[in-house]
Amino acid sequence: MSGIGEQQLLRAAARAASLDDRLDGAAGADTDPGVITGRLSQWRDNAAGGDAARFRDYLADLRLAQGDAERLVRDVVVPRAEQAPAWSHTLAAITARAVTDGDAGDPAAAAFGHLWTPAGGAARAAIEAALTAQQRGLMDAGAIDHLVTDLVAGLGELGGAVLYQDFSRLRRRLREQGRVAASYQQFVDGERQAGLPALAIRYPVLGAPGRPARHRAGRCGRHAAGEAAG
Repeated sequence: MSGIGEQQLLRAAARAASLDDRLDGAAGADTDPGVITGRLSQWRDNAAGGDAARFRDYLADLRLAQGDAERLVRDVVVPRAEQAPAWSHTLAAITARAVTDGDAGDPAAAAFGHLWTPAGGAARAAIEAALTAQQRGLMDAGAIDHLVTDLVAGLGELGGAVLYQDFSRLRRRLREQGRVAASYQQFVDGERQAGLPALAIRYPVLGAPGRPARHRAGRCGRHAAGEAAG
């Protein structure tokens, strides 16, 4: 096994498209009108407390018309392989390491740390590949370890809440079977053996890098577009 497949990654990339991506011309897919209405309603609630007039003013401040807003909450066309964002290749490397145990970093640094250490392994490999022999000689022996563990801790802070939702559902099932003591290990093993689907597929926004928010107030619009909904 080598982690999640290419088509799964491409679908994740489409679902993780940000407002900036959409404003820059990411192609919208056919989307059920009811879904569009629901996402616009959620955006209006988050951005303007549900007030239609305030929401129009909010959109005007962003230089958006109602039609623009509807386009921004549509699904995005799944890209072709050559159009995949660079971060999707990093995500592929991480999910492969989840299956092959190519970990790095301290799992105790974060909630569900054993699901974040494959990212630490990918980070360590990328750092080491980028360093020259001279640079390696100048670095403190533990410098990369510290960087990787800081990354694991940061990912735990970012994604711990969504993983806890999945974990809680598993605990409820196991509690009914009297096997709750094994729930954490079963959850970790199941996610890793499948290539971290909770992170890469149901929550693709976790794969996207941070970027300057051209429309900082538009974060709620990203939620309306379904990025974090899985």
